[in-house]
Amino acid sequence: MTRYQKATESVFMNLTTTQIAVLNSICNRTLAAQPALHNWIRSVEVARGVVLPFLPIRSFRLRNVSRFTSQDHCLKETGAAHAFFSSGSTQSLRARHLFSSEGFRSYAQSACGGLASVQQRFGIPPNTPIFSLVPDLQTWPESSLAAMIAFWRNAGYPVQYVDVQNDPAALHRAVDRLASLNQQADTPLIIFGTSLHHLQVSQWNDRHNSGRPFIASQRAWCFDTGGTKGRTQTTTHSTLSQKMRLWFSQTSNVSILSEYGMCELSSQAYSSHDPHNGKFQCSPELKAFALSPDMTTLMPLGQPGFLAFIDFANVDSWPCIVSEDLGTTTSENYNEFELLGRAPDATLKGCSLNVRDNFQFSLRPDHSYAAHLEFPLSSNPQTAKQMRSKLSADDILTGLSKDLWPASCLTDLELSLRLPLNEQTVSHLVKNRVLDKKNFAIVTSANIPISWLYPALHVWLMGGDSVHLFLPAVRIEAPITQLIREQISDLAGAINHACGTQFVRVYHHRLLETEGHDQFDHVVVFGNDETVSVIRKMLSLKFQRVNYTGLGHFQNALTRVSLNPNAVAEQCLIWLGRGCLTPLAISVEQHAELSQKDCFAINTFRAMCASKKKRVSEFSDQSLFKYEQFAHQQNLFEIKTLLAEFNVTAQIHHCPESAVVVLDVSAIEHIPDLVVSKCLEFSGCGWLNIFPTSLTDGMPNENPTPGLFDTHQGRTWFDWLTKTETIGGEMIEREES
Repeated sequence: MTRYQKATESVFMNLTTTQIAVLNSICNRTLAAQPALHNWIRSVEVARGVVLPFLPIRSFRLRNVSRFTSQDHCLKETGAAHAFFSSGSTQSLRARHLFSSEGFRSYAQSACGGLASVQQRFGIPPNTPIFSLVPDLQTWPESSLAAMIAFWRNAGYPVQYVDVQNDPAALHRAVDRLASLNQQADTPLIIFGTSLHHLQVSQWNDRHNSGRPFIASQRAWCFDTGGTKGRTQTTTHSTLSQKMRLWFSQTSNVSILSEYGMCELSSQAYSSHDPHNGKFQCSPELKAFALSPDMTTLMPLGQPGFLAFIDFANVDSWPCIVSEDLGTTTSENYNEFELLGRAPDATLKGCSLNVRDNFQFSLRPDHSYAAHLEFPLSSNPQTAKQMRSKLSADDILTGLSKDLWPASCLTDLELSLRLPLNEQTVSHLVKNRVLDKKNFAIVTSANIPISWLYPALHVWLMGGDSVHLFLPAVRIEAPITQLIREQISDLAGAINHACGTQFVRVYHHRLLETEGHDQFDHVVVFGNDETVSVIRKMLSLKFQRVNYTGLGHFQNALTRVSLNPNAVAEQCLIWLGRGCLTPLAISVEQHAELSQKDCFAINTFRAMCASKKKRVSEFSDQSLFKYEQFAHQQNLFEIKTLLAEFNVTAQIHHCPESAVVVLDVSAIEHIPDLVVSKCLEFSGCGWLNIFPTSLTDGMPNENPTPGLFDTHQGRTWFDWLTKTETIGGEMIEREES
């Protein structure tokens, strides 16, 4: 059989009759208790003539996926009830997995079997000490990860907990104690923690141990669970490995491996190779494979899809799950897979610590990015004022590295510069010295490279000394964020070139240090609502009297638009539809007839597909969009399920190739609030809702390409920067001079 024939043949799993019966029995038992789950099922033919019901993983967040109606019911029926929750801090609703006494035993057996399996594969002696950087179950009672490690300890594995969250030096002392007890420094050991735990230890090692090795062991296995999504900046395995290897001497044999697991599963997978190459081997109770973008068909070996799992240990909930991770099947036995990353619209997940403990600021110069030019401002106030008054869009645009800016991005940037930086606007702001000698910190958006641009221009024109930009996280599930970081740095350099000084400074921190942040007069934060509130609370707890502007989630609309599909498409795809001012919904003119509205919806969809395709084609690195066909798929399935549950009919136009969705509910008189909120939550990046005017009239209607004096989230930037909240103090009102 040729490779082509093998790749295109029907893909089926080898499941026994007994296994199929067990899986159906578990599903039927749960369905009997939770009939609403019927609407969420994706039927997948996994073997010839064998169709199994799969649930998208977010069902655990949105529905009760359990054979018990409640935790009390579980406790009454089985004498035990253990509920674990996903730890994605950006989600108001966390996934919940309920275990009875039977399910808890199954989980424990699978977790211990998985550890025994990985120890055997990598030749790890069973009695090797395990240092867990993950807290114990008493500290993290809702964490399935903490439960897994507790299972190991209860089974006799030598687990020792090390609290690096509160004391990053604790691992150093724990290793020294082990060496003293064994009377040898090179005792083999295992270190198990989340990426954030490992980063905390590495940060301590860099700052307080001068980056010297502090573990003398000549043989060590370090397991990383990932789990930093939604909490702090994401790191790659290779970057993390480099940091962790510095803990050991150059002569040490250190294996840095990965563990893959989640709250919704009772079984795990571990690195299949040493060193880790992105591939995982499943525990004995787990099978893994890839599904097509619409989650209905098994993908051939090596072809990407949504990772799906059959977990025979999930006896209390659901054994057949479609995750929001992307991967490929790498084994005909379906016991190995390669993880490619998160789907473009995946809900954020993670097993690590909260951003509240780790989002800090620093002005240490060794972390700054020297952009293009470094020479001081003139000490002559009049000369400095003249320099500020001469700032022009052309000077900024000519200083850009054209390799980083596709044609459409340059066009969008010009729209954001040429009209605002006209002579009248510049003159008006330069005359106003309200921000004289002020230092600003701006936490930038991960979606577009210019969220910080308008406040920075205001600060420069109104006499400020400096703007310090803290770059967004590198999100592995959104490869374009790395380009956005580079564009931010490049634009900062171009502005410095135009200003004639290093006015904007760019920081590439992962975890920003505390010293020096009291030098800021004002902190501006772009992000989701939690990021905004968390940083505000952090500043408040540190008793820093600093002006604060937080710009969180924003739902912009275009109301009563004329029937011009091309114009709407362009408005909705500025910066690829990723900006905070991207219209998430529109309504058409009321006098338009239904047939005109239907035609408008279809033509708008076609115009958006064409515009998105053109914009994407201008990027030199097409790999940034290699998983576009998976974008919106999970969200679209959820919307369709909700519409079916509410018996609401909508017109949905979807093009997987260009990742464009136009959802038209303009003809529906009564739309449930939950459907409206979900439509808005999922919008942007090529997803547009057409609402009745009764809905959009209550939404903000801001220009996606505003002028420098236009409102942003209801206020002008002058007001955001001059009439603002002072953390630890009262509202300060400053009048325009």
